[in-house]
Amino acid sequence: MAYPVAVFLGAALLFLVQPLMARLLLPHYGGSALVWTSCLFFFQTLLVGGYWYVHRLSRLAGARQPLVHAALMAVSLPFLPLALDLDRVDPSRPVWSITLQLAGVVGAPYLVLAASSPLLQHWRGTETGFPYRLFAVSNAGSLLGLASYPFLIEPFLSLETQTRLWSVGFVGYVILMAAIGWSARQRLLRAGAPTGPAVSAGLRGLWLSLAACGSLVLLSTTSQMTRDVAAVPFLWVLPLGLYLSTFVVAFDHARWYRRSVWTPAYVLGLGAVVLLYWRAGADAPLGLPLQIGVYGLALVTSCMVCHGELARLAPHPSRLTDFYLMVAAGGALGGFLASQVAPRVFIDTWEFPVALVGTRVLLAVAVGYEERRRWQATWRPIVTAAVLGVAVVWLSVGASDRRGELVTAARNFYGILRVYDRDVGTRESVVARSLYHGSTVHGSQYVGDELRALPTTYYGIDSGVGLTIAALRSVREEPGGLRIGGIGLGAGTIAAHGREADHFCFYEIDPDVVRIAEEHFFYLAESAAAVETVVGDARALLDQELSDGRPGRFDLLVVDAFSGDAIPVHLLTREAFELYVHHLAPSGTIAVHVSNRHLDLQPVLRRLAETLGYDALPLVSVDDGLGAFAAEWVVLTADPRLVRSLAPVAADWSGPAVDRIWTDDYSSVFTALR
Repeated sequence: MAYPVAVFLGAALLFLVQPLMARLLLPHYGGSALVWTSCLFFFQTLLVGGYWYVHRLSRLAGARQPLVHAALMAVSLPFLPLALDLDRVDPSRPVWSITLQLAGVVGAPYLVLAASSPLLQHWRGTETGFPYRLFAVSNAGSLLGLASYPFLIEPFLSLETQTRLWSVGFVGYVILMAAIGWSARQRLLRAGAPTGPAVSAGLRGLWLSLAACGSLVLLSTTSQMTRDVAAVPFLWVLPLGLYLSTFVVAFDHARWYRRSVWTPAYVLGLGAVVLLYWRAGADAPLGLPLQIGVYGLALVTSCMVCHGELARLAPHPSRLTDFYLMVAAGGALGGFLASQVAPRVFIDTWEFPVALVGTRVLLAVAVGYEERRRWQATWRPIVTAAVLGVAVVWLSVGASDRRGELVTAARNFYGILRVYDRDVGTRESVVARSLYHGSTVHGSQYVGDELRALPTTYYGIDSGVGLTIAALRSVREEPGGLRIGGIGLGAGTIAAHGREADHFCFYEIDPDVVRIAEEHFFYLAESAAAVETVVGDARALLDQELSDGRPGRFDLLVVDAFSGDAIPVHLLTREAFELYVHHLAPSGTIAVHVSNRHLDLQPVLRRLAETLGYDALPLVSVDDGLGAFAAEWVVLTADPRLVRSLAPVAADWSGPAVDRIWTDDYSSVFTALR
């Protein structure tokens, strides 16, 4: 009984620490969805290290194995309790900085946990001869650890409490492992060297490829889910939980994976993705629940094929350390392709359809290997998969082409940026240039026309921010211009509201956004106001300025730092708004852009305003036919004059305030879903 308990506990701790560490790191790296991808790549790589360690350890004399492992566990204990080293935070090199943070905070404990499942299966295998079912137990523990985080841990415990409880659980695990190792010494001493059929290089390569494809499906699906909603634990945990569940099913018993069932299911999932891309291109996207359902279906069916084939190709138990090492290496390879290669090779998230198509190709190869068929017998399914993949990419490109003529594009850690030119109106000279972040417009400008200085999209004259700036001018008693701060730059449209003597300071974490705003749009260069841009995470920069005795003294601070259509949660917490307040002038105001297809953020802002003791007014504008979109803003102010000025145009609240204020320790997108 001790073996399953240890495997289950180790796996639960192993996967519980992943969203916990990502949650700790997220606010320090701009709330980017790629924080999770970078974390997962690190954990997958360290998992390879753990499996390699077990592979080498299994070659030692049996009685020495528990002693060596006890020494490694002793080395890991000084890492507790887990705590970030904020001096190592470097948003300018996010992937490298995150890697160093994780290595320094949780490296050795994670390596110990990574070794748990294959080591215990190896020790158990010397007794039972069939250890593979423990792999299903391990993945069940992983699934429980993941599922508990967004539902049972994050909503109720502070991050400090979470790290301490995890540390206590790790100490308990070490004690249990030490006891198992001590009791296993005599049995390991009697056990002979493992024997079994040799494993060919081709089979190793197939293990590696199937595991890599499943990992790439997981990470690319997660990126698709999070880029338009929010980088939050639930949307990390859901795909990873589905991914792990396919391991549980595939390795529990051979009867659960049947090609005759899962191959048609995979084709159905791929077809659903094609439908999803087609609807997006037709400007009639599916709702958020349906989108998540489609992504989940594609992930489960693809990973079930990859992992089902892995289970069918599992070797004799004497070779299980070889097998698990290649599976772990494949997972790390998929993580490397998703986090390092794809952003440099693809200008869009094309790794997602590539991974789905790769599943069908590998299925054909696995069938050919198992049944010793020749290559000619597998060309039909491969061609079919390639055609479906081309269809998905074509639909994606077609959706982009409908936006206009591509001017420039960039992809980096913070997302995918594109600029398009499109003829509008009846005159050829009226061209609208638009900046897209993912699938969401982040600013447009008329080019080469008298409308060039007109603020558009969410920032028009009658938008919440436009009305607030006008109201601030009307109630202002002191001479001089306004001092306006902007968290998030986009195309720089807000600068069009500037007048002589005004000063705008924009904080933007993505250097490519700044470059595009300066090179391809004219709002910054042609604003009547003085304009400066500062590259970096707004919250970190504001905190540093305050520590240096340089508060912004802003008359208006505009919070508009969306990534795609996703919200950076760390900019909408009580601690963040308390920092904003310290940067306001005595009668300063905060305007928050809350337009969103999936989330209703008005109740969140209403609770924040109540906590701060500010008045809050929702300002909702409509499409004006001149380029200004329907937009939602919430204005928070302690100035009664501004309240009186804006009250006649304020809208009704969309709903009551959320029951619990968002903080750095707690946030829940469930409370904000439309």
